[in-house]
Amino acid sequence: MKILRLGLSNLASLSGEQNIDFESEPLAHAGLIAITGKTGAGKSTLLDAMCLALFDQIPRLNGAAGTLQDASGQGIAIKDSKHILRRGCTHAYAEVEFIALDQKRYQARWEIRRARNKLNGNLKVDRTITCLDDAQILTSSKSEASPLIQKLIGLSFEQFTRAVLLAQSEVGAFLKAKDQDRADLLEYLTNSNIFSLISQLSFAKTKHYRDELEQLQQILGHIELLNPEQLAALQQQKTELQNQLQAQQQTQKKLEQTQHWYQQQKQLLHHIHTTQNALQDIEQQQQAIDQQRHLLTQLDQFSQIRPVFHELDQARQQQKQLEQKKQQQNQHVIHAQQSLQHCQQQFEQAEKNLSQHKTMLKDLQPVLQKAFTHDSERERLLTNYKEKNQEFKAYETQLLEIQQQLNTETQQQEILEKQQQQIQIQLAQTQSIAIFAQEPKANIEKITFFLNQWQQLQAQLQTSNCKTIHDLQQQQQQLILNIAQHQQQFGTLDDIEQHINKNQVELQRLQQQQHAAQAFSRSLADCRNLQQQQRHTNENIEKLQPQLQQLQQQYTQAQQSYLQAEQHLQHLQQILNTQKLIQNEHIEHLRSQLKPEHPCMVCGNTQHPFIEHESALQHAIAQIQDLQEQQALIAKQDAQNQAEQLQQQYFQAQSSLHHQQQRQRELELAFTQSWQQLQQDYAVTNMQLELQQDIVALEQDFQNAFKYLQQQLQKSQEQLKHWQNCHTRGKTLFNQQQQHINDVIKNYQQAEHAITSKLDYIWQEAWQRQPEHTAQQLKSDIEQRVEQLAIAEQLTQRVQQSAQQCSNIQEKLHWLQSQHHNLHQQVQQIEQQGKDNSRQLIELISQHSEQKFTSAQAWQTALLGQQQHIEQAYEAIYLQLQKDDKNYQQQCQQENELLSQLTVWQHQIEHYQNQQQQWLSQHPEFDQQRIDDCLSHSLQQIQALRNEVQSFQQNQTKIQSNLAIYQQQLDQHQQHLPEIAQNALQQYTQHIEQSIQQLTLERDEINAKIISDNERRHELQQYQQQLTTLQQQINRWGKISELIGSKEGTKFQRIAQEHHLDILVEYANQQLQPLAPRYQLKRIDNSLGLAIIDHDMNAEQRPVLSLSGGETFLVSLALALAIANMASGNMKLESLFIDEGFGTLDPTSLHIVMDALDRLQSQGRKVVLISHVQEMHERIPVQIQVQSIGAGASQIKIIG
Repeated sequence: MKILRLGLSNLASLSGEQNIDFESEPLAHAGLIAITGKTGAGKSTLLDAMCLALFDQIPRLNGAAGTLQDASGQGIAIKDSKHILRRGCTHAYAEVEFIALDQKRYQARWEIRRARNKLNGNLKVDRTITCLDDAQILTSSKSEASPLIQKLIGLSFEQFTRAVLLAQSEVGAFLKAKDQDRADLLEYLTNSNIFSLISQLSFAKTKHYRDELEQLQQILGHIELLNPEQLAALQQQKTELQNQLQAQQQTQKKLEQTQHWYQQQKQLLHHIHTTQNALQDIEQQQQAIDQQRHLLTQLDQFSQIRPVFHELDQARQQQKQLEQKKQQQNQHVIHAQQSLQHCQQQFEQAEKNLSQHKTMLKDLQPVLQKAFTHDSERERLLTNYKEKNQEFKAYETQLLEIQQQLNTETQQQEILEKQQQQIQIQLAQTQSIAIFAQEPKANIEKITFFLNQWQQLQAQLQTSNCKTIHDLQQQQQQLILNIAQHQQQFGTLDDIEQHINKNQVELQRLQQQQHAAQAFSRSLADCRNLQQQQRHTNENIEKLQPQLQQLQQQYTQAQQSYLQAEQHLQHLQQILNTQKLIQNEHIEHLRSQLKPEHPCMVCGNTQHPFIEHESALQHAIAQIQDLQEQQALIAKQDAQNQAEQLQQQYFQAQSSLHHQQQRQRELELAFTQSWQQLQQDYAVTNMQLELQQDIVALEQDFQNAFKYLQQQLQKSQEQLKHWQNCHTRGKTLFNQQQQHINDVIKNYQQAEHAITSKLDYIWQEAWQRQPEHTAQQLKSDIEQRVEQLAIAEQLTQRVQQSAQQCSNIQEKLHWLQSQHHNLHQQVQQIEQQGKDNSRQLIELISQHSEQKFTSAQAWQTALLGQQQHIEQAYEAIYLQLQKDDKNYQQQCQQENELLSQLTVWQHQIEHYQNQQQQWLSQHPEFDQQRIDDCLSHSLQQIQALRNEVQSFQQNQTKIQSNLAIYQQQLDQHQQHLPEIAQNALQQYTQHIEQSIQQLTLERDEINAKIISDNERRHELQQYQQQLTTLQQQINRWGKISELIGSKEGTKFQRIAQEHHLDILVEYANQQLQPLAPRYQLKRIDNSLGLAIIDHDMNAEQRPVLSLSGGETFLVSLALALAIANMASGNMKLESLFIDEGFGTLDPTSLHIVMDALDRLQSQGRKVVLISHVQEMHERIPVQIQVQSIGAGASQIKIIG
């Protein structure tokens, strides 16, 4: 994120519109900018405006409680941003242009106004976000602005005030924030919210699979299956019901055929009756059809002469119409002749009028020329009058303005004289330090240098626990001895840093080797698991193959048994049929010849038991045959069921074997891929292992090698820590040596002498008592006297300028009054000349025209208009004359054409009359009545009559043919009369349908039970598979959730953020080293808390709350810079704003901070500071000055 421009209007003490463009010079290339101004001028309001535009919040008002009453009478909370509207204003705004994460330019605008633009109107706030690159407004309501800003810049308001803007109340906020607040900020800055999402997901996944397992176990407990006996009984009942149902359906089919026979009989009888009725209707219409046939014969004869009659009638009608047109055309010719004569008379009169008007216009030309001369003169006078009158009014306005300037300048001169007297009195009071005011900048620098040396000396005495300079010198000598001993034992700082770099390289190499070893361990575990799964799959395949062969043999045997049973059944049925056939044909014939007491023709026996017990014998034979056939059917069904059952078992075993073989191929492929990955990971580990040995042995060797690697890593970490401690101790000693205590004392004495040598005895006495306070007072008085001298000089110049200005204004006033009088006389003279000219022109026009005209141009325009009107009338009459002449010629031509047409039609009528008389002489039977009757029938009517006669004949033939066919079909149908009477058929059919319905219902109930049991068995099998899959998922996700999972996502987030906080602390310590080498930040173990390592207290760890105000600011500044450095990718922070905090620093710390901020320019970062410290103002050339202009108002000025 980068701030490009800040604009505001009427916010707090900043009145009017103010604009700060960071892309314009001198701000564009300035890396360090200071916002300066007096206390209360409105420096912090600039940062408030930035927060208002982005978040509609003010950092300084956060946490404020209570309400205040507004001018509108409303109670508004103190922390509400509406309070920033300047008193007496009805409208204000704040807007910020910035570059967002997507590298586009956006503008955020916050605006407040009072209702109806009244001072007591209700306040209304509006916010808009605009993409400047796309020229598109992105928000439609106020509530959409804050979420959109957070999406664009990646920071919330709290995070913005801790990473980009360090406000007065937020300097140490991140340092003293709670652990969870730090975690949230780090998560946003590092874009690492994925860790909390992973933690929540792993916890949710584990819980989800466990809930599914519990639900599945509950479902399995409610599934009930039928036992084999119940299932066999249901199958037997189903078979019996199916047989009964088939028998009833066959009976129903026969009844349906009988019902169909009766329906066909009824339909045939109905057709015969309908056809007979139709034939009677046809016979009744026969007489009328004969009459129509006779009429049709006459119409055919008359059709020869019919066209002649029609042509004759048309010719007579045409002749009559032409006679009427001829009479009308005669009237048109007479009217056209009269119109032509009248138009000729009008044309002669128009030609005469035009000639007279042209003659009159020619005679008036000299008079018009004279009138135009008067017009030109009047236009010249009018133009001159307007110019002089405008000049007269301008001089009159200048007179009023000059008089007001003279009054204002006189009052201003009196005020300046009074201020000049007050300044002279104040200068007399500070005359004792006049010598310092002669060279104020150099003397102030000397005093500032003295104060710095004084503070350095006091800080050095306090740090070294010394009271005198002698004690400091002894301590310095002891420090030199300690440094020499340290270098003798460990070497110089460069040597120690080389050891640290070597250890860091070695440690990094070991860590990379450790990561590679861990990857190798995971690949090795994958290979071991895949090998175990392969072994288990091979065992299953070895078990399934013998089972499949055995089932195949059993199925082959069962299939053979089924074929044998089927052949046995067919053979038995053939024998039984043969027996029945023999019994029916031959045996019955022989038995019919047996007589009691007579010998049998076959065996010769006189006793015939078959005749005596015929019925019982027939019944016994039938029972034996049925029993044999039923036993054969049962044997066939059993063999079939057994074969189908074995076939199903064979297919299941075959499917399981195929699945296991497919699983074996997948495992082989996965093992190959895992082994390749294992070899790749092994190449990175740099371990000496034998990969061709057994995996268990390989794992044992790897564990030994990994344990040795862990020992090397721990040893390297201990060595690195040892050399880092040596480096810290040596650097501390070196920093303490660099304090230059003697130089501090010498510089202090020189600075003191340069000032006290110029002081009088009063100031010197005060200096001896309180050097620091006296130096500060002297510095303040010098600055005040310099300001007073500058003001006095400015007042003197302004008084002289005001007197000169008054003199100039009076001279100008006299000159303007003279010019004003002269112009007034000229305007009156021109006005009189214009009136005389207008009177002469009107008199000239009235002599030659009855109308009154105010100008010659208007008179000439009227004359030309009359001539144009006369010419137009002449042209119109001429055109009408030509039109009437042409019309007369056309009417005469049309009359001649009508006469020719009448002659042609008269010849046609005579020709048709001759043809008519000749035909009537050949057909004397056609009198006038019959002719009229024939003519009354049109061709369509004749054709319809002919079609009607033909249709009657065809319909009569068709009905007679259909009657014969129906009678023949009825005779054939009666030959197949059914046995069941029609009145008993419906009752018997209903009984059969009820029986079928009952059997179907019972069969469906049993079938539903069987299907339901099969579905429950299939469902149980699926649930068992799901149960196994869920158990595997629970084992997998349970281990992950145990390591990183939590409901709120804080477990893995805490692990990740502890790592990120370590990185941030490392960055912060790099920034803190030049700022405060005494301190070093450290993360508290197993938390996100921060502690301070105090190297001056033997590396003692202290809480951050124990830091002083200045120390807190230094550490917070280091953290803020570290956050900006740590933000990467789309979260690049290019702007940093710091409000106050520098006043708590001593001069040495302030100097160090300024050096650190100067270094930020090379990193392309723009830092904006707000502080009252004068030394910072002098070191920062580019400044945004907030200048007070009185009445509680300020304005912005940019210098640099």
